[in-house]
Amino acid sequence: MARQQIRVAPANDSAVTLSRHNATYATARVDASGFVQQIRAAEGAVVGTENVSLTRLDASFPAQERVDLTFRATNATPSSLNGTGIGLFEIGHWNTTAEQVSLRFGVERAALNRTGADPGDVTLYRNASEWSALNTSVVSREDARVEYTADSPGLSQFAVSVTPEATNSANQTGNETVDNETVSGNETAANSTAGGELSANETTGGGASENETAGGRTDGESSAPEPTGSPDIVVGNVTVNATDPSVGDNVSVNVTATNRGTIAGNYSVTVVLNNTTLATNQMRVGPGATRTERFVHELPDDGALVVDERRVANVSSGGGLVSMLPGPLGGIVSALPNPLALWPDGIVGTILSAIVGLLVVVYAILKALAIYLGY
Repeated sequence: MARQQIRVAPANDSAVTLSRHNATYATARVDASGFVQQIRAAEGAVVGTENVSLTRLDASFPAQERVDLTFRATNATPSSLNGTGIGLFEIGHWNTTAEQVSLRFGVERAALNRTGADPGDVTLYRNASEWSALNTSVVSREDARVEYTADSPGLSQFAVSVTPEATNSANQTGNETVDNETVSGNETAANSTAGGELSANETTGGGASENETAGGRTDGESSAPEPTGSPDIVVGNVTVNATDPSVGDNVSVNVTATNRGTIAGNYSVTVVLNNTTLATNQMRVGPGATRTERFVHELPDDGALVVDERRVANVSSGGGLVSMLPGPLGGIVSALPNPLALWPDGIVGTILSAIVGLLVVVYAILKALAIYLGY
């Protein structure tokens, strides 16, 4: 069985080594700094199953301690868990104190579809003598999976579950409803109720015409109920207007998102520069709509520019006049030595080196001649 060693460099440069033994089992060693450190794989999840995956763990451990962690993932969940269990994560920490714990995990769309739940119905639970729900929020929605984040007071056993209310709603039995029909006694047509065969958009109490109710016209007012459901927003494309931006530049970030849900919703677009959050932008997208918004940001630092977890550009520290030259010419000029450098590059440095070398040689010759002549 292949064993993969992955070196992770968190923001505070403390050492974190992750070993993935297989898809569902991994171990990690952390040289603790006392600050929040991040454990994640360079690619893929830390551990996962066909239903769920743990993609990142953030936590702080006592400084100057070496902490050993174990990660296991399974689809099986205990019967004591509330709601419908989708998957389970176990994080062994050998009674080491862990604070400021945050977990990022994903749930496959297929697993959600099997439960009949919406993405917003998922909750992460922690088992600390009993199961308790954690504050869980959606981070991103993709075609194949939905990403979540949850904060926890410590490490333990964690379970991904659909809330009982959503489970009861999905499994509710009673009158069978098909295409806005309520089957209860006499068969009715679409958009009608029991009590006789009615034409579309009619109610009992007389033959009302379309968009009318029994007793008179509604003057164009719709009797349809308010839409229910949840937003399902997926970012399809992210672009920037500069391919090689520099520190101090203003860049335009264009984000295109589609809402596949049944009601309008907000989506948070996070912009990260050099592993630091630069801004969080809000988009509002209507049901079934696709929208593109532009956000302008100044770049105060160099490094990777990441928008909604997608690397879109690399910000350079800037090169003055050289960076303004055309590509080939700029490359030639930047390859030349700096004429103002004193050592060891540059024209001035080269001349000074030659002069010093010549003086050393002349001095050696004169000293040898003086010794020879007896001075």
